[in-house]
Amino acid sequence: MHQSTEQKLSAEEVYLGRLQPVIEWVHSNPSSPLSLQQAASLSHFSKFHFQRIFAAVIGESLSQYTNRVRLERAANMLLLAEEYSVTDIALQFGFSGSANFSRAFKEHFGVTPSSVRKTEQLRKLVANNNFERPLTRHNLPGYTH
Repeated sequence: MHQSTEQKLSAEEVYLGRLQPVIEWVHSNPSSPLSLQQAASLSHFSKFHFQRIFAAVIGESLSQYTNRVRLERAANMLLLAEEYSVTDIALQFGFSGSANFSRAFKEHFGVTPSSVRKTEQLRKLVANNNFERPLTRHNLPGYTH
């Protein structure tokens, strides 16, 4: 007997509903580790079924999802909270230090956290016109031609 598409979708919806507390926990606690046992307990699955269902429904493992959320939140903070150092941000999102954070950040985004910050500072300078007029041959001191 084959399941109808409606039955399959409702099963996926049920799974997503059971995974929702895990997803909410990850987003609410980005600096705290979530063990497989805790995640399975939150979703009322066995550890084995949790891993299989989470990956099938979300498209990545719990650790991949958690790391991605942490890195994306940290990236936002790098751009929006200039008062915090890269190390402060790394520690705030549960990384053991700036070197570990920088390695994971570069692996995920292809750039370092400090280069993101420098690029953002340059973008703000340009946007706010807080820079000197660019040098051209017409405004170079001593140019007579």
